Amino acid sequence: MSDALANIPLELQEVQSLNENQALKDDLSSEDGAHLNNQGINIYRQALLKILGK
Repeated sequence: MSDALANIPLELQEVQSLNENQALKDDLSSEDGAHLNNQGINIYRQALLKILGK
């Protein structure tokens, strides 16, 4: 297994931290509650970059 694949579960924890009770956290979502706000997008982007090893 490559190092990148071995680290995916750890990086997914960051993505999962965006949710609470099967919905986006209020402080990380837009007004409609269905989309990430800028702070949430940054957390998501950083987790993806770590998964991709960049």
